[in-house]
Amino acid sequence: MSNELLFIGGFLLFIILILALDLGLFSKKDHVISLKQAGIMSFIMIMLALSFYLLLVLEGQYLHGIENYAKLEQIVKAHKHPITLIPGNFEESLRIYKNNLGIEFLTGYVIEYALSVDNIFVIVLIFSAFAVPEKYYHRVLFWGILGAIIMRFIFIFAGAVLISKFGWILYVFGAFLVFTGIRMFFNKDE
Repeated sequence: MSNELLFIGGFLLFIILILALDLGLFSKKDHVISLKQAGIMSFIMIMLALSFYLLLVLEGQYLHGIENYAKLEQIVKAHKHPITLIPGNFEESLRIYKNNLGIEFLTGYVIEYALSVDNIFVIVLIFSAFAVPEKYYHRVLFWGILGAIIMRFIFIFAGAVLISKFGWILYVFGAFLVFTGIRMFFNKDE
């Protein structure tokens, strides 16, 4: 089994464990989540993300099984990393590569964290519209986000397969988006 598959498998198991702990251990009974509890959980999740960043910076070479300069060069080229390696200096080139891995992860994490703030307002509107009692917010939110992740996964991979098999389908998707945009523009009062 390749290093990449082991890494992804371990990562997914870790995410499943965190989700199980969040829904099982920390939320045995429905209750209103206090600002203190939300702050503690946010802090824990941010620390987990920073720990993953450190793992990439310190041990990132194991992700692709990099043991020499040639393998490092191959991986950088294959994944189009925006870095310049130092020919003949494996240790320094590896340090540059691992720092880049960490920065790419941290950048993605910060962007996703920032973009999630607008979701809070949408979620509050949805909860208000459906009159969801505050004590059920966590459970409804958890299952809603989990469902969204699963559906996103399905649509992304199904779309990728369709696009790889039928390149012309991009025009169909594009036409659908244009049609939807025009319809939304003219029906904005509804």
